[in-house]
Amino acid sequence: MKLDLVFCCICLVIASLKTSVFNFPNDLKRNNLKGSIKSYTEHSLNHATSTSFEDTYHFNEEGFITHIDHYNHRYVEQDSLALGEITFFEKVSNTERNSKTISVDDQQVSKIKKEVLVNDSTLHIYTKSITTKYELKTIHTWDKDYKILSSTTTGKKWNDMNNSLYSKVVFSYRDNQLVEMKVSNDSTRLPFKKSKVTESGTDEFGNFLKREYFDSEDGLQHTVTRSYEYY
Repeated sequence: MKLDLVFCCICLVIASLKTSVFNFPNDLKRNNLKGSIKSYTEHSLNHATSTSFEDTYHFNEEGFITHIDHYNHRYVEQDSLALGEITFFEKVSNTERNSKTISVDDQQVSKIKKEVLVNDSTLHIYTKSITTKYELKTIHTWDKDYKILSSTTTGKKWNDMNNSLYSKVVFSYRDNQLVEMKVSNDSTRLPFKKSKVTESGTDEFGNFLKREYFDSEDGLQHTVTRSYEYY
């Protein structure tokens, strides 16, 4: 009887440990965001192509993302943006989440995605794009504070199965701030190309307001600005 009781206790402890380890971290932690954020809007400008787009990320009170509004230039003047797509997220289990992106114009699904938590530091993301006809697998790795360390993507286009896609990004931090990205996006795994990252300005919770990405050869490539709304 005592042995049975001890065995049951051990099983309960092991089960509780597994549950605590394999739980999706909330999206605020995963993105190094502070405070009880209700939403944030991110405006991105690509200096090389002079194109811009805007995304608004919405979170519930537990810090999990509920949906993203995607704005672009479609059907509007070049200096303005219109809502083009919305991505909705759905929790499947403590280790799995699905999302689908829907076009505002025709209400058709343009992209579906499945995220699977493999362990407490690795996430697998499976993406299928209906509009551009490709399938991708992305592997994210994190440190103990959920700062992303690397992102590796492989995949193929539906209409050209011999043409494989590959990219890898390695992230470096200083004082908990992203300072460098090493990028390789060639199937031959050529040497990484470095991009320096600088942040300027923070709000009252310490979340950055502006981030700039500098190419080691061509200078400023990309600027991101953010505004936040809190609960």
